[in-house]
Amino acid sequence: MLPKKIELFERALSITLPAPYADFLKKYNGGYTPKTSFDINGESSDIRYFYGFEEQKIL
Repeated sequence: MLPKKIELFERALSITLPAPYADFLKKYNGGYTPKTSFDINGESSDIRYFYGFEEQKIL
């Protein structure tokens, strides 16, 4: 279900999310994301909490 929501989101905004970010959403769907980092085009960052497409666990 979540991949379909991501696809609808991208289509509604006429965008394509970077694959690493889309994978992040598929894995965690937002919420608390312990020890999570990502790299896009040589730039890395950490994310600890992010809004998702469905209900998330809030700590």
